[in-house]
Amino acid sequence: MSIINEIQVFAKNGTTASGDVMSPADYAADVQTPLGHQVGIARRALANTAMRQVTRFCNGVAQFIAEGYAPGVVDDGDPQKIVDGLWAAIGEVFGADIAAHNTNPEAHRAFTTPPQFDADESPATTAFVQRALGNFRGLRGISESCTLTAADIGMLLVVGGAGPITINLPPATVCAPVSGAGFEFVHSGQYPVTLQCAGTDKIVLSRAAQGVSSFDIQPAETLAIKSAGSLYWYNHGGSAQLPYVARYETMWIGAGAMVPCKTNGATAGTNEYASSLLNVDYMEFGTVADTAAEAAFVLPQNWDKGAMRAKLHWVPALGTAVEGQYVGWKLAAGATGESTIANRNLWNLPFGGAVTVEDQVGPASTNLREHVSAASAPISCGATPQTGDRITLRVTRDADYAGAGAAMPVPAWLIGLEIQYRVVGRAEAWS
Repeated sequence: MSIINEIQVFAKNGTTASGDVMSPADYAADVQTPLGHQVGIARRALANTAMRQVTRFCNGVAQFIAEGYAPGVVDDGDPQKIVDGLWAAIGEVFGADIAAHNTNPEAHRAFTTPPQFDADESPATTAFVQRALGNFRGLRGISESCTLTAADIGMLLVVGGAGPITINLPPATVCAPVSGAGFEFVHSGQYPVTLQCAGTDKIVLSRAAQGVSSFDIQPAETLAIKSAGSLYWYNHGGSAQLPYVARYETMWIGAGAMVPCKTNGATAGTNEYASSLLNVDYMEFGTVADTAAEAAFVLPQNWDKGAMRAKLHWVPALGTAVEGQYVGWKLAAGATGESTIANRNLWNLPFGGAVTVEDQVGPASTNLREHVSAASAPISCGATPQTGDRITLRVTRDADYAGAGAAMPVPAWLIGLEIQYRVVGRAEAWS
């Protein structure tokens, strides 16, 4: 648009050298500047400087108005047009139509709070900032099943009733096209609260990268989720997600809980050490042929059904073993349970591929020193395990395993195993 500004600067080309105007320093120091014109001869430079300072300022303000107000600023003697233009120009700068100030000044004393999901570049009131930063605009107690709406965003939701309840989330598009709207939940009750997504929406958690359609908040837990704008609610805080973060747990299986295999089995025994009177169960694995024993166990319901790893605790049998000699162990696992999956029954159970763990005889008094092997490679079951399956771990000594040196020529007493496995989520109560 063309810019119209008819307010001119008086004496804009005047110079101090020609005596047209005064320098700013001389004008400020002149005795007439604070008093105004006095009786006497008029001074050209003083009058021109005063006029130029006033008209220069007016020209600048008029230019600001003209650049944001199509009618511009004309010298027609109407001051209201200057007021209208000034409000319009300010409105252009701040992205708000505050020219209406002139028709309803009371309603436009301050900026109004933008809508909840506004994302333009207009000024934000403290109320808008408070809401956006999570300084909750209110608190809502929820004690029975309900459906949340966009009106609940920005409030702290305290949930918990006389029994289990379900809270239906609105579609994740509730704040579209702007993402980031969320809910904050605090569970103060005694029964689980289920969050149910709308349609095909998902809640994305650490345990499920693709998301889940429903999620339980347990008593005393908190949860914070935010909309991606469509399809997904992303968890961004709260204790409810912590049990679903993958982690590792271990369990101990002592030799006393193992059984020798019927075919080429190890020998079970108990030794009491003379000084300490410590009684230790063991499985003895010989040196002539490979021998084996088995341990059976059920892992928790929240086991991820993936591979396990193991460390073996053992000692050389009473006899002569030399530091540095090698012992080799082979570990294999299978899973049995009430399942329709083929080849998982007791008759033809397949074991997964065996992994080898080597260890070496330690320093002197080796038969009194408990040895702990390095962790095995991952041990996978021969058939896909299901929740509640009984896992059988078969331990075999490779009798002539010599590693990078010589095989240990005396029996090895296996005291037990540490089993490490991965869990996700939580184990639910049996119904």
